[in-house]
Amino acid sequence: MWYSNSGNKYYTISDTLTGYLFDNIEWCGNSSEHDGIEKYPSTCPGYELGPDCQKSAQSVFWETASLFYARHAYGDVHVMLNASISPAFPTDSYFGNYELPNINGTKVKKATILMVHHLDDPVLETCSSESIKNLQGRFTEKGISPSCIDNPRDVQMLMCSENSSNSNCRITSGANRSMMTPYFIFQILCFILLNIFV
Repeated sequence: MWYSNSGNKYYTISDTLTGYLFDNIEWCGNSSEHDGIEKYPSTCPGYELGPDCQKSAQSVFWETASLFYARHAYGDVHVMLNASISPAFPTDSYFGNYELPNINGTKVKKATILMVHHLDDPVLETCSSESIKNLQGRFTEKGISPSCIDNPRDVQMLMCSENSSNSNCRITSGANRSMMTPYFIFQILCFILLNIFV
């Protein structure tokens, strides 16, 4: 969401009206309460499945929203994956189950996979990992040209703009490490300003 800049750079499902209205809402009703709302959220089943509830209303909503979001995608799409988990592309995720199968290869021509990790997290997967090769193959089957970028520089610059003292935000020069140069700071400022005013 931070990287998409609330729809100014890219559109995530949470940037749509439906996603905006229902993101971060806990759905928990109680038919025995006069207002229909559960007063004790700790008793709320959430996404949990059970014999009386094969699918929660919350999970069904996001499944359907993901399906429609993917069907309306067009042009070039970007998929941001967490490089600090393995597999980075779990096939049983919302993206794997509902979005990827419903992306239309006649409307979407290119897919860029962004392998991102938080500054202090380990890198467990890269563009050459098996799960990413699987994802690229699934895009290719749809007639969509896939590409992949490990640790995209603009994402790292965005993280460094708020964590400039982090050791991963330093520039290595030969055997010596130096703090961020004025030029690198200038690049970060330009990136931030472009995202604010564009």
